[in-house]
Amino acid sequence: MGLEQWYISQVIKGLTNEEKQSMVRMITDEFITSMSPQDRKDMVKIVLPHIVDRLMSGMTLGDRKELVETIVPLMIAQVGAAKTAVHDQKEKKAHVEEVKERH
Repeated sequence: MGLEQWYISQVIKGLTNEEKQSMVRMITDEFITSMSPQDRKDMVKIVLPHIVDRLMSGMTLGDRKELVETIVPLMIAQVGAAKTAVHDQKEKKAHVEEVKERH
């Protein structure tokens, strides 16, 4: 183990669990914000199924059913809101083009 790794391990040993979690969040945020939108999409396609599998593996059938009943309506609402936003953006763009053509 090199000096740098030894030093990092000593610093991490002295941190509380909350400080470690905060550090992981900060590093993760920096990593994700440095990615291109396409890289983020690709990562989600690869990582999300594994996260769902791990989450579901420790749940009872009743817990899974409750989770699905809670999350699915929220996801449907988000998809609907996203479609509305895209539609509104297209209408706004069409209106701007129409106004430009008139003048």
